Amino acid sequence: MEGRRRQARLQLRPLYGSSENIAQTPLRDPELLRAYEKTFDEQLKMGIIEDVTNTQPKGPVYYMPHQAVVRPGRATTKIRIVYDASSKTRKEGHSLNDVLLRGPLLLANLCGVLLRVRLAPILITADVKKDFLQMGLHDDQRDAVRFIWVKDVTAPVSSTNLRVFRFTRVPFGVISSPFLLNATIQYHLKRKMTEFREEIQDNIYVDSMF
Repeated sequence: MEGRRRQARLQLRPLYGSSENIAQTPLRDPELLRAYEKTFDEQLKMGIIEDVTNTQPKGPVYYMPHQAVVRPGRATTKIRIVYDASSKTRKEGHSLNDVLLRGPLLLANLCGVLLRVRLAPILITADVKKDFLQMGLHDDQRDAVRFIWVKDVTAPVSSTNLRVFRFTRVPFGVISSPFLLNATIQYHLKRKMTEFREEIQDNIYVDSMF
């Protein structure tokens, strides 16, 4: 525990090959650039990511490529940054997801959830905001979820114009993230011995409750 936040630990396979992959995606669209800058600034302020440009790694190191997914039809979060933890530095190399254990499937049966929500005359739904990013990541594994961005978006990409960030939370795109999220939810449900515990557990799918 860190304060009141539950800490998760990534489950590494026994053999780990270090991997670095720097994806330099030219962003010439001003709107995309502003969205990137705004997202990273907000995540820095919230403690979701931290700047480790001048910090030596403490454990296994991996650099995740990232790109923007544009969703113009969405009322909120029209541009989302996604990370590729399956990217390999070379064909015979390993990605982060290659060396992580996926973990067991803990999701409720989706067909059962969809059938049950149709039994009541009124349906109420709720979801966890930024679900995966609510779980803290142990400090000694944070260098495995590094990524790179530029210091100055108006200047060319160079070794002197790069910033290195790493996640302090469990990012989406890591193969074990769904297991860690669901295991955390089930852990807290078991701690709260309420009469609705089983009903809640049966009607949660990922971060949505019906």
